[in-house]
Amino acid sequence: MGLDYKALASAGLEKYGFAHESKIEYPEGETVEWYGFVRHNFEIDGCKAFIVEPPNPAPGLPWSWCLQWAESFVPRTPALKLLERGFHHVHIDVFSTYMNPEGIKKVEKFYALLQKMGFNKKAALIGMSYGGLFSWRWAAEHPETVGVIYADCPVCDLAFMAMRDPKTVKTAEMAAVIADEGRKNMNAYGVDTPEALQNHPLSPLNNFKPIAIKTIPPQSPALSASLLPSFFPIYTAPTLKRKVMIPIQRM
Repeated sequence: MGLDYKALASAGLEKYGFAHESKIEYPEGETVEWYGFVRHNFEIDGCKAFIVEPPNPAPGLPWSWCLQWAESFVPRTPALKLLERGFHHVHIDVFSTYMNPEGIKKVEKFYALLQKMGFNKKAALIGMSYGGLFSWRWAAEHPETVGVIYADCPVCDLAFMAMRDPKTVKTAEMAAVIADEGRKNMNAYGVDTPEALQNHPLSPLNNFKPIAIKTIPPQSPALSASLLPSFFPIYTAPTLKRKVMIPIQRM
């Protein structure tokens, strides 16, 4: 079942306007409060994960997915408004993998769990900073699972830390953190130099075509005006790199 964008757009006057007929069985784990909603914490394949439950899940079980920094700047993302309108909100922590092929496999298991629970096939990805990098990586590997991407100051280059000039930071401590992150990124992708990481075929700047050529639709006008103003449309491959990836990388 696809997302009912017309119904979602008209839900603003009624905070919880939907009801899901089937009982949803959430993974076993800890249940906590999260911005006034119920959050189910659990582990899968050695990774911490959570699912935030809307009071009344929308038909078709639409969902948003924060790929990284799930606790940061939450009110400025669409997550809370989407929860009000019946979307679930999810996260799995694969930061230590930097979404390399090992990380993709872990996330595939998470996605399979959500599908077993009856979630919609396509997610609304929320990508902030590193989460942008992880969003591009997941979308390039599995574009059929992505409905739209909210990109907020996203990382577009695997070598964004490894190639950074330490002279551009104010303190030696921060320079050390950046250098350490760069080494971790190189290790995660099996390369020895920043240049090799920058030229890696899985870096989003080098691997945008799977996102561009698949049927990931532009943002819905019904949603973009009030909920998802930063969702960008998906263009043809050359236009995507020229209008989206390169300008974002230069910000």
